[in-house]
Amino acid sequence: MINYDDFLINEAKEVNTPNNEKFVTKRKTGAQDIATRATIKGGYSELTAWHFKAKLPKYREALKAIKNREPIAFFETKYKETMASLHGSGLKSQKQFQKIMGELEVWGEILIQLKSGKEY
Repeated sequence: MINYDDFLINEAKEVNTPNNEKFVTKRKTGAQDIATRATIKGGYSELTAWHFKAKLPKYREALKAIKNREPIAFFETKYKETMASLHGSGLKSQKQFQKIMGELEVWGEILIQLKSGKEY
């Protein structure tokens, strides 16, 4: 049985496909929309705004990486680094937690998309 790291190196689908770029672009647009609406609403929705605002730079980074044909290992590294930041953060605030979780979601959902290649 092939382990996950071997899969990433040897069997991953092509990263730079129109479907992958479209997936990330659509997700980024949705995150921007939710962040804007949550900011306007205010109050407890501010947690949602922080969560989705944190995703935006990561989506931009992912789009650039896809266009530059970065290997899937790039995205795996980003996911693992973000996971490590969650474990080592000490979580001092809601804002910090929402930021890390938003970033983790971006890298995780992109990895799943790259593996599956599913069109929605």
